[in-house]
Amino acid sequence: MNTAEAIELATTHLSGHIGQSFDVFTIAKPAKMAAAVNLAKIVSKLSPLVGNLIEFTAVDLLNDEPAFMALGKWKRQDPDFPDALFEGSITPPPGFEIKAWFPLATEITARFKDSQERFTGDNIHVAMLAWLPENVLFRKPTLIDVCVVSGRSVAKARDEHYHNPPDYLVLEPEDTSARTRNLRQTNTNGYKWQGTAKDFEEAKKIVASWSLQPPEMPPQDSGQIHMWLHSQKVRDDGITACMFVQLVEIILGGIGPKSLEDAEVSSACSFPDCRPPEEGLLALF
Repeated sequence: MNTAEAIELATTHLSGHIGQSFDVFTIAKPAKMAAAVNLAKIVSKLSPLVGNLIEFTAVDLLNDEPAFMALGKWKRQDPDFPDALFEGSITPPPGFEIKAWFPLATEITARFKDSQERFTGDNIHVAMLAWLPENVLFRKPTLIDVCVVSGRSVAKARDEHYHNPPDYLVLEPEDTSARTRNLRQTNTNGYKWQGTAKDFEEAKKIVASWSLQPPEMPPQDSGQIHMWLHSQKVRDDGITACMFVQLVEIILGGIGPKSLEDAEVSSACSFPDCRPPEEGLLALF
């Protein structure tokens, strides 16, 4: 069995459990209509808990497939990447980054910020597992659908959609492989233009001088964009580090802290001289 066949088999096996309820907790039926309305507003708050439970359950389900038993074993890798990885005789090893999605959520669920660098072998796929309570608002969480797609294609589509400098930058993480595991950077970061219209026109000229043009992105730790950010530090005519504001989420956006509203205020962009501007950006939020 090769990697592609293993992923196809795993996808088929997971899809075979659509409609299955997870016997981990039960939400009581609302006693009154008003209680049902209130429950509808907060039931999605269970997503983080259900997401972790689904990750555990998905790995157990994959290990129940007889075809995998003679070849190795699926392993959950919290907090490592990906969430589920097959350890055995299949090379490269197939894996899944598992995302539990609550379709009626009023906030962001199933975040996906992993760098394209994570998916160079195309052996890691994203498994989107959609869930709802059995009766929409109450009873046990139930798997309602499964979608498995190439992680590389998702990351590439995300970056090509958002990377549009100077209006919006998507930056690959720096090379932090020498750091301890808990300090390594693996996610992309998004930056939104916050300067004036005049400065925007000048920034477009700078972007036009880059060796790589959008939607192409500089490779990991190329320094092309970081050097540009750093070069603006000495300027005080509007093209400063405050022209970019790190967004709360790259995929679906979101409502950030109060500092987002004040990002254009000059005092919000006063960084110590000893720190590069990109670090100052991160420090804002």
